[in-house]
Amino acid sequence: MLRKSLTLMVGLVLLVACGSNDTETVTTTAPSVNTNTNTDYNTTVPSTNTDVAVQNNTPSSSYTAPSSNNGNPMLANARPGECYAQIVRPPKYENKTEKLLATAESFKIKTLPPVYKNATKTITTREASTKLVPVPATYKTVTETVVVKPASTKLVPVPAQYKTVTKKIEISPATQVWKKGTNGTSGAQAAGQGAYGAKEADGHVQNDILCLVNVPAKYKTVKEQVVVSPATTKTVNIPAVTKTITRKVVDRPATTKTVNIPAVTKTITVKELVEPAREVKTPIPATYKTITKKVMVDAGQTTWGRILCKTNQNQNTVMAVQRKVGANADGILGPDTYRAVRRYQERNGLAVGGITYETLSHMGINM
Repeated sequence: MLRKSLTLMVGLVLLVACGSNDTETVTTTAPSVNTNTNTDYNTTVPSTNTDVAVQNNTPSSSYTAPSSNNGNPMLANARPGECYAQIVRPPKYENKTEKLLATAESFKIKTLPPVYKNATKTITTREASTKLVPVPATYKTVTETVVVKPASTKLVPVPAQYKTVTKKIEISPATQVWKKGTNGTSGAQAAGQGAYGAKEADGHVQNDILCLVNVPAKYKTVKEQVVVSPATTKTVNIPAVTKTITRKVVDRPATTKTVNIPAVTKTITVKELVEPAREVKTPIPATYKTITKKVMVDAGQTTWGRILCKTNQNQNTVMAVQRKVGANADGILGPDTYRAVRRYQERNGLAVGGITYETLSHMGINM
């Protein structure tokens, strides 16, 4: 802000200097100018005698030409009545079209599937083989005599032979016993030896008569079997017992045989590979895009430029400028007018630092 104010004061000083008819030596130091072109004026225009050393009646030999201080041919060729101020020329840009790489060159890889064709093919579903097959036995019916019980021998007892004989056997031997005698007519009575106490039928019993009587032996006739021949044994042959039977017998025993089993085949339709899967690489060219960008062709500079000043201005010119920049058209170059001009210059890329002739030309105002 200070630099802008100083630049504005320099311009006003030059306006004063150019508008004076006296011979003056203006001694001032041109301040550095801020190149920021986006800042508006925020100061008022100072009076013409502020911060400026004006020496009247100074010999002309003490005047120093601006060209000798700045090496600017513009100031060296300045004519009376012209006003100059340090102006800041903004950078200049040009739109340039540039071709940029959008995508680099690459490849698209596409996998092609395998190619097949249908073919008829006979395949073996079961291999040829062999197997053992049982052959059953065969039978026949035969009639035969079988021994139910084999021949044998046995011992047969031969019983003893008996015969019956009659014989007289003594039962009791002859004895003598004492008996009481009687007087009966028995033998004892006859002998005069009757028993005592005998019954009258037996005679008078004499109990005190005892008689010794012979008792004869007693015999019995019995039949008795006697052995003619003793019991023995004899061997008897027992013939075999047989019977006739009918039965089924094996005519031919069971066996096995080897049977060949042929292979089993069938015809099928199969897909045969004609061409295997493969990759196809397709190049994708690089793509570019065109962009337009602003390129600085002039970095801008601070220099001396011819400006509208009190010497060369008139009210109509000032009012024309004010109308162009939208300021109050009162014909007076005040702070509001300068700020509006500054905004106009920044919008249109013109040098700032005063109402330059470049700005007037851009506005279509001829001086």
